[in-house]
Amino acid sequence: MSSANKTTSEIINQEEIYQLLAQKRWDSLLRFVWQNPALIDSDSIIQHAIETCETEFFKELETEDNKEMHINNLESFYVLHKERKHILSEEKFRVVVVELVKLWRNKDLKQAFSRAKHFPNDDFCQEVIKEYTDSIPKQVLHSQNQVIQVTENKNISESDGRRTLFKSRQEREFFAAVREVFVMFTVYPNVSLSSILDFNSIKKFLSSSEKDFYFKGIVDCVVFDHHQELYEPKFFYELDSIYHDTPEQQQKDKYKDNIFSAAGQKLFRIRRIGKNQNKGDFIELIRDITEKENN
Repeated sequence: MSSANKTTSEIINQEEIYQLLAQKRWDSLLRFVWQNPALIDSDSIIQHAIETCETEFFKELETEDNKEMHINNLESFYVLHKERKHILSEEKFRVVVVELVKLWRNKDLKQAFSRAKHFPNDDFCQEVIKEYTDSIPKQVLHSQNQVIQVTENKNISESDGRRTLFKSRQEREFFAAVREVFVMFTVYPNVSLSSILDFNSIKKFLSSSEKDFYFKGIVDCVVFDHHQELYEPKFFYELDSIYHDTPEQQQKDKYKDNIFSAAGQKLFRIRRIGKNQNKGDFIELIRDITEKENN
């Protein structure tokens, strides 16, 4: 039986090991090492053969440009060393670790990190360790750590990138007016269409452009009935302005109108004509519309 047809557990002599070495069948050799550590320790001839194989593998690794082809063999050396079935020198173990860190970095950063920890003083390993730790949200300590986990983002800049919720005084006044009219309801601004309308029930009535808009569009103001904690949307309002006069915006408004029509809901579009309307005017208007709806 040739060595090519034998299982690794049947390889028991130096000659067969050297045949595998000549064929560069590193996977078979490493499996043999994994399965027969006691035999190798007790037989100095086989032990010498395995040491020769190890030397030749690292020579090839040093000259091989495509390290990717050796990732499984490197993993085998890594596990053999960690499980103390075949102890590498510190320098060779470093080579295995660093090469694995390089190979895993763009595939699975966590895997790269788990290996890089073995040599935290190595420049490349340090770089990967920092990259991984920076990617993990910071744990926030609090009184309920045992039952609730809280994290926060890292590397927060000193700049303030916030903006106010409303873009204009008119928007603020309108929102305040809606809240005052519907004191027994919950009012939210800038609500996404996908949060309030069921796509599956309306998609057959929509064009491809309207379907695309559904996942991007928002409604300026929505009144929710929060009783029984259902938060059912009841009234929908859009506050229009001169910015809605452009062809592009008019097309988007048409998409939105059609989506609400398909969902069997009314979308009230409100636009100030004069310059003197204020919160009080909006309150009167919304109450008037609501009364007519209820009647």
